[in-house]
Amino acid sequence: MATKVGYNARMYYNSGTELSPSWLEIDTVRDVTLNETRNEIDDTSRTTRGWRSRLAGLAEWGADFEMVYDTTNTAWQLIRQSFDDNTVIEVLVLDGDILVDGAEGMRGNVFVTEFSRSEPLEDVVSSACTLVGNGEPTWVVSAGGVVVAKDTAS
Repeated sequence: MATKVGYNARMYYNSGTELSPSWLEIDTVRDVTLNETRNEIDDTSRTTRGWRSRLAGLAEWGADFEMVYDTTNTAWQLIRQSFDDNTVIEVLVLDGDILVDGAEGMRGNVFVTEFSRSEPLEDVVSSACTLVGNGEPTWVVSAGGVVVAKDTAS
C-alpha cells in the first residue's frame, strides 16, 4: 500500500438515491477523522480464575471533521439542515478522489450530532461537525468514478 497524503482524501454526500447515487464533494472540509469503534461486554465470572473476560459488543462508526464556515456553500447548508431537521444523510469518506480508481473508504448513512462554530482570532471561522453512523456502513473502493463494495471489486 502506498502512503496517502491527507489533502488528497475526499468527503462526499449523496444528492441522489442509495441505488442511483450522485456524489457531491464536501469541498470546504478540513481535517477528517473516520471513526470505527466497538464496545466490550464483560462476561467475567468465577470460572475465569481472577482474570477479566470480555466479548466483542456492538460496533459503531462516524466521522469528526471541520469545514470552513460558508453559509452560501451547498454542502455546508446540507450538513446544517441535516442537524436542524434531525435527518439522515448518506456520506462517502475516501482516501482519494472518487474519479481515481482504487480510492478506498466508508459509505453509509449518518446523523449530524454536532454542528458547532469556532471563531479563532488568527484563523477562519469554521464549523466542527460530528457524524454518527446509522446502521452498518460499507467499505468501498472507487472504480470508473463510482464506488463498489470492497469485497466485490475486481
